[in-house]
Amino acid sequence: MKILVYGAGVIGSIYAAKLKDAGNTVSILARGENASELKKKGIILEEAFNKKRTVTKVEVVGSLIPQDTYDVIIIAVRGNQLESVLPDIAKNRYAKQIVFLLSIPQGIGLIAKQVGKERVVIGFPGVGGWHKNEAIMYSISPKFVQPTTFGTVERITSSQLTSLIEIFKNAGFPVVVNNNMDAWLKTHIAWIIPLEAALYITNCNNYILSKQRENVALMIDAIREGFTVLNTLKIPLTPPFIKHFFGMIPKPLLVTLMQLWFSSKKCEVFMVGHAKAAPDEVKYLADTFKKFAQKAQVNTPALDKLCSFIPDQVL
Repeated sequence: MKILVYGAGVIGSIYAAKLKDAGNTVSILARGENASELKKKGIILEEAFNKKRTVTKVEVVGSLIPQDTYDVIIIAVRGNQLESVLPDIAKNRYAKQIVFLLSIPQGIGLIAKQVGKERVVIGFPGVGGWHKNEAIMYSISPKFVQPTTFGTVERITSSQLTSLIEIFKNAGFPVVVNNNMDAWLKTHIAWIIPLEAALYITNCNNYILSKQRENVALMIDAIREGFTVLNTLKIPLTPPFIKHFFGMIPKPLLVTLMQLWFSSKKCEVFMVGHAKAAPDEVKYLADTFKKFAQKAQVNTPALDKLCSFIPDQVL
């Protein structure tokens, strides 16, 4: 399978390396110093829990042109970068499938209109990590937590989707399919923004946050405000596990459970790296969600308070 990964950040690099190691022909789109380092050293991954290190050489390209032919293009940029790269992607009409692995708060209609809904797969990554010197410290999320998730805008043939899923599974990624990715992505923003915004209270020290019960309780209030926004807008909370976990567990118990989460190494791997490196994306997603709240005419005092902690620069 000939694959282009459009975006050479943490997420794109993890998927590019793993897909290449599984036997696919993989290129990664990178520019500037990042491109130079990738050409010279390859993608260096170090598994965060067992410290296993791998070095994978992939072809590095500086652009996507209309005549490029790929079986799959994987878009792995930040949510606030999507609109700027869409025209570039839309000009290429030869890619059979274009997989978007990122937060898309504004909805998937813009993508479908520009790129062609018949070849779009909407997804979300199931990995986490951060840069540490020349390597990327990373881990792949288990299926019961947050697997790589796919859905389509236009119904594509089952063989096409099955083939795509197998490519990712063969590369070591647990995969699930959701038939309402627009709702899935909006639900994800409703709970992930309060979690990441709460981290900024402690300068992204999850272990300190785990001891601050009052701030964790504020985070739970913000998540539930977000769910009220989505319910008011008739957007179904999905997957159901998220609805039941954050919406139905008694608040005192839920606060305790989340304190345990913040005290874990897994929280550091799957959340802290992104929060430190991408406050611009967190702010963009938060601002977009606030527009949903305004449309729903739902007050969100807890969410507003948490979002005031989002910094203007990388930590």
